Amino acid sequence: MKAKGIDAPTNILFSGTGSKSILITNGSNNLDKLDKLTGIIFDKVFEGNENHKVKINIEPNPKEITCKGGLEIDVDSIGDIEDIKSVLLGDTEKSTINENPIKYNNIDDDVINSVVSEVDNFIDVLFSIDDTMNFKKYFGVNSAHFDSYKTILKEETLNLLDTGLRRKIESLNGNTNIPLEESLFFYPLVGALNKLSYKIVTELNK
Repeated sequence: MKAKGIDAPTNILFSGTGSKSILITNGSNNLDKLDKLTGIIFDKVFEGNENHKVKINIEPNPKEITCKGGLEIDVDSIGDIEDIKSVLLGDTEKSTINENPIKYNNIDDDVINSVVSEVDNFIDVLFSIDDTMNFKKYFGVNSAHFDSYKTILKEETLNLLDTGLRRKIESLNGNTNIPLEESLFFYPLVGALNKLSYKIVTELNK
């Protein structure tokens, strides 16, 4: 949204599996805590947009929302879907794949290092939220282990990105002369979160 010059939202609607994840994370049907957290995130992304208020909405029958949206949408009013969507490369320059296409066989060390730096920046921003919204008070997350969590999340981002990218390229069966289909940002992040979850269960909280 920021890359497209769109204002931060005031309402966010979750449907399907996304709504279930939200309710599990929140721990109850009262979403005030996640409303506050989401507002803080948008404050940090849209710099200078302080104390932004966001309301998260979950319908009683969330799986119906996508279906109804597809039935009721005015196709002529939205134009070309390719002009609307924007996929970030995941680098520190906030490059978009749509406007600056890069092919899988052209990904160099500069791109890789920039993505790793952006993932590290994201981790720092995530933990900095605790200064504004105490995770222990709101979500029961003990900050005593935060330094350990950050170290674990950051220690192998380069290797995890390499692994994720290699698996993606293998799935292309050699057809690497095509533009990126998705952000590189989540390759190392997903692996790092899996590793952190394992460490928390097996070591840190014993």
